[in-house]
Amino acid sequence: MFGYVIANQDKLTPEEQARYKACYCGLCHELGQRYGKLSRVILSYDLVFLILVRSAAAKMTQQVQQERCIAHPQKPHYYWVNQETTYAADMSILLSYYQVEDDWQDDKRVLALGQRKLLRSAFLQVESQYPAISEKVRKGLSDLSDIERSGRLEPDAAAACFGRVMAAIFGGPECSTAMENLGMALGKWIYIMDACLDRREDLKKMRYNPIPALPEENFEMVLNCLMADCVKEYQAIGIEQDQGIIENVLFSGVWTRFEFWKKSLKEKKHEGSV
Repeated sequence: MFGYVIANQDKLTPEEQARYKACYCGLCHELGQRYGKLSRVILSYDLVFLILVRSAAAKMTQQVQQERCIAHPQKPHYYWVNQETTYAADMSILLSYYQVEDDWQDDKRVLALGQRKLLRSAFLQVESQYPAISEKVRKGLSDLSDIERSGRLEPDAAAACFGRVMAAIFGGPECSTAMENLGMALGKWIYIMDACLDRREDLKKMRYNPIPALPEENFEMVLNCLMADCVKEYQAIGIEQDQGIIENVLFSGVWTRFEFWKKSLKEKKHEGSV
């Protein structure tokens, strides 16, 4: 359920684009430093948003540095890191491990088993450092799996489970109530967005989906209501740092995949295949 909380880079200023990219590169750098080069495959823009929001809420500064890397070997590029970059790298490991653990339990995929083994050592390190957060994430995902395996059509309850996962991560070790509220609202939106975009494929393959009867023309209305909750919780924090990038994500970027999905449907209808 990753890949939704991203910026619409076409609508960022050149300065914002550079800062957003430098934050992403900083997370990539931190993952490599802490957990080895292979860990960079779990890099996600969703966790870049976590860095930006938590850094802004704490009014945290950063260290700007330069390096060459495997992805950009020709010339040095800028990146920036701070305490939240380190935290986001740790949470990347936590989320990725629980995701492959779930894939292995559900489908017994050999690939998931291999990924679990690769992440195991890093996961144990993160779990020992953040036991309370790890337990909240584990419990939220376990409760979600129980609902999905039972086949219960309870979209609110299922979305709330993933909301609690994101609340734990956004709230962080300090258990910030304002950040937890934002994480909860965002987690619910992510879960329902994922259900909307995957529904046709889920029904075709007889997989669980919490909204099998919701008309597609109502998807956008439901998602808008959920995103309104996210925006309300974000505004309650009173963020000023990186405001342009963060609001680009919440007002525009999060809709990127949904707009692509709508465009694909229109093209299929035009071709007469729907």
